Amino acid sequence: MKSKMKFKEQATCSLNMKASLNDGIKFNNYVDVICYGADGNVKWEELNRKNLVTNEGLDYILGVVFSDVAQDLTHYIGLTTASTIAGDSMASGLDEFTGYTGDRQAWTEGGVSSQSINNTGSEASFPITSAETVVGAFMTDDATGTAGTLICGVDFAASRTVANGDTLSVGYTLSAADS
Repeated sequence: MKSKMKFKEQATCSLNMKASLNDGIKFNNYVDVICYGADGNVKWEELNRKNLVTNEGLDYILGVVFSDVAQDLTHYIGLTTASTIAGDSMASGLDEFTGYTGDRQAWTEGGVSSQSINNTGSEASFPITSAETVVGAFMTDDATGTAGTLICGVDFAASRTVANGDTLSVGYTLSAADS
């Protein structure tokens, strides 16, 4: 005699995951600015100042890495006379200090190492030609004008005065981490 048994199988599974507010890429960028007087002595320093990557800069980075935005291979450092905020761009919001010899200074990077890139040893040098107040520094992909991308900017702890004959040395360190 054969008996027929019927089994009813049922399985239930649930998975609850909570996303952390710290998930993703975190940019930790710092700027060192040293002001040398005409005599070559240090007048003031702004060291390890946290840098702001602008909205335009974030769009540029994402576009170059994940889309078809053309990468500019040369970047430039400039100086500001007002604070930089996330919504600033080269065309709107940036108040640039231009009281120095030449154009914005080319950023000469030393290559990527350990998720970081900097211009240590090749800091941008700004020979100051007029007395004024400087508030910060920025990085863009354009040597002159307002057509480029404002990638990032930094504000000093306090406004700083420069004089004719001073030289500002600007070092940028850009790094990224999985937060």
